[in-house]
Amino acid sequence: VIWTNQRHTLLTMRDRRITDDVRIMVVRDHPGEWNLHIRDVEPSDQGQFNCQINTVPVKINKVNLFVLGEYYENDIFSI
Repeated sequence: VIWTNQRHTLLTMRDRRITDDVRIMVVRDHPGEWNLHIRDVEPSDQGQFNCQINTVPVKINKVNLFVLGEYYENDIFSI
């Protein structure tokens, strides 16, 4: 399982963070879940994120993040 952003930047692979952005992590509350968490969400984080499962055929789930309102430090957004 990999997560990428709209610029096709690799963010995570399995449960490991690949990006230098320490606000990003994968949380697995249950088996089979690969949730992308972004701490301290900022307006610049807005956009499309892709979760790719390397099966045959490859499965891709696209998620759009919209950042509305004020910026609050220490907020976590899970997709």
